[in-house]
Amino acid sequence: MLEAPRLSPLHYLITRHALRRADHITATGLRLAEAAARYAPAGRPVTVVPYGVDLRQFQPGPREAGSEVVIGAVARLSKEKGLRYLLEAFAMVAGRYPQARLVLAGDGPERRRLERLSARLGVAERVRFLGEVPHEQVPAVLQGFDVFAMPSTYEGFGVAALEAEAMEVPVVASNVHGIPDVVVDGETGLLVPPRDRQALASALERLLSDSDLRRRLGQAGRAFVAEHYSWEENTAQMEALYRAAVGRDGPNLSTDFERING
Repeated sequence: MLEAPRLSPLHYLITRHALRRADHITATGLRLAEAAARYAPAGRPVTVVPYGVDLRQFQPGPREAGSEVVIGAVARLSKEKGLRYLLEAFAMVAGRYPQARLVLAGDGPERRRLERLSARLGVAERVRFLGEVPHEQVPAVLQGFDVFAMPSTYEGFGVAALEAEAMEVPVVASNVHGIPDVVVDGETGLLVPPRDRQALASALERLLSDSDLRRRLGQAGRAFVAEHYSWEENTAQMEALYRAAVGRDGPNLSTDFERING
């Protein structure tokens, strides 16, 4: 919704057509709701129903003490994820932090290019590409991270950041599109401008050098997810929408978006 209507006139028409035919329009966050409202019929409300996180599945355990500090990402290896900026930022800090390692979990069309870039930057021996990881194994992968990075150039929501926060892993992410809905700058993570490798490197260095800050942000992140993005509560919201759509009794589905724009 953030990018598709601007790709071509056809994408714009398809978006408008789909929203006109919808009985209910939902979005995963306020910023996506605001974007959807620009293409929805006048007066049609947009209900915010976020992707929730199963806090029983994403449950942090004791962290092993070790000499390494691991920066990680769980993402499709595609251009919009901005992972080349993460590699370049990692190369900037690697010399000052010999204990730092970078782990990329996921696969996609950019993998070969990213592998070659890590070699050109001289950090290939400190970067590990895990490949595709089944979702049920993601908590175990996140358990091994000290910092989670999401350097996306656009991102409708950012559920991977929420999953990291649920595991008490502090997040460094781009301040773009829906990401500020899920990462509170200075409280659950650090936000930086997109495509800014220097700002990204500075944020990573700040967390690499301060284990107390990492711990504070991580603990606040899990509390934030529990308060706002519980899987059970978000599922109940969507169930209520389905009940309303098929004509059964359901609550009045006003949302923060509708209230501030009503």
